[in-house]
Amino acid sequence: MYIEWKFEEEHAYVMRFWVDAEIRQWAEKYSVPIKTKSVKSTYRLILGSAEEYTFFTLTWNPLGHDWLNYSIKDPMNIDKNR
Repeated sequence: MYIEWKFEEEHAYVMRFWVDAEIRQWAEKYSVPIKTKSVKSTYRLILGSAEEYTFFTLTWNPLGHDWLNYSIKDPMNIDKNR
């Protein structure tokens, strides 16, 4: 499972930078260990447990910025739907 942000190609580099800064600030504030991955126009956040994903959804506050909206992906569930 991971949390994903997708951006338009022409703005992806800058947007990934800003999301990364916001994520690192959130992780430091709540002492949550994180792993991140950036690929092209996508930024991914990997947390350690299901409880941390729930905690993220309850505490992440994008302050009305659409570019901070995310989706939660579960690759195992995606494969089951084929």
